[in-house]
Amino acid sequence: MILKVYAEKQLMKKALFVFDNMGKLRYSPSLKSRNYLLSNLVRNGESHVASYVHDKMVRAGIVPDVFTITIMVNAYCKDGRVCRAMEFVNYMDCRGFELNVVAYNLLIGGYGYLRDMEGVSRVLKLMFERRITNDVVTYTLLIKSLLDGNCRIGSMDDALRVQDELLRVRLKLNQVICNSLINGFCKLGQVHEADQVIRDMGVQSLKLDSYSYSTLVDAFCKEDRLSEAFKLFDEMLWKKINPSVVTYNTLIKAYAVQMEDFEGALKLWKYILTRGFVKSKVTFNVMINGFCKFGKMVKAEEILCKMKELGCFPDGVAYRSLSDEHSRLGDVEKALDVKGKMEMEGISASVEMYNSLIGRVFKCKRSSKVNDLLIEMHASGLKPNVVTYGALIDG
Repeated sequence: MILKVYAEKQLMKKALFVFDNMGKLRYSPSLKSRNYLLSNLVRNGESHVASYVHDKMVRAGIVPDVFTITIMVNAYCKDGRVCRAMEFVNYMDCRGFELNVVAYNLLIGGYGYLRDMEGVSRVLKLMFERRITNDVVTYTLLIKSLLDGNCRIGSMDDALRVQDELLRVRLKLNQVICNSLINGFCKLGQVHEADQVIRDMGVQSLKLDSYSYSTLVDAFCKEDRLSEAFKLFDEMLWKKINPSVVTYNTLIKAYAVQMEDFEGALKLWKYILTRGFVKSKVTFNVMINGFCKFGKMVKAEEILCKMKELGCFPDGVAYRSLSDEHSRLGDVEKALDVKGKMEMEGISASVEMYNSLIGRVFKCKRSSKVNDLLIEMHASGLKPNVVTYGALIDG
């Protein structure tokens, strides 16, 4: 009983101490208590410890149940040992244990995470042979496995076939499946199909979330269909779906870079600061880069100052945008000054920044400075690349 209480309260060190000493006291905790311990170890990211506890249970002659087996399949998969999980399932099946669909779903999820579709196929074959019926989780994991990572037309077709099979057996679509389909269509540039998935979700009373909309907003922006992107954003707000920082960053970039509407970008930027997104370096970098692209350096510098003022310290991306643009505008001294300030804040210059400076220094007829930059690169442990050598040859 005490083992179960410690496990439930997440007091894992005490639970393990009790477990280790029970044998010495010739007391055996219930299988339910042991399962609680195993489950909480896995939940806390201590899958390797769960394996140790399970091995000790086996040596003590304790017979597991279906819950023990499922917990251990989950432990092996979370530990990245999916093949070991598969071996464990086959071993338990040979011993006469009847596993449920949850264990097989965990295997599908494990192989899917590793992008091992052959492994997923082996699990599905086992399920068919052992007459394990697919449930909605099985279909969801299949679609995610097919569409996560690098999506191809073939994998999209396979995912749609899985969706049709799910509907044929009278199971319902869920938010995860729909989001995977939206993401898959957008990656392939099939934005109309992605938009249709969102419309279908509304018809089927499936809850739309920020991810659903953000993915499509980004796709519209990439196709320069900005009016549709902003219309979708307005729809999010009308439906009281809170946009994520990713959504805002996409729209700020659209304002600043694609539309050259700096007032619109500033207005949206100030609005999201009031929403609490003050620690997002990406947002600040998008603003700085947008102003730099069009030579609005005063505004870019103001954004950098505001960034520091709000406690969101700039990174190399922000400084490189400033340095590159000063270089492009022919103000080498200012570009070098930006580099100096950046290094004073403990941020090392990248090879790309050195390449930009070297190229511009040559164009400004200050070739003596090139040697200084090359010496600095060497001292920083940076190696010149093909772009560096190209700049030197051109100079």
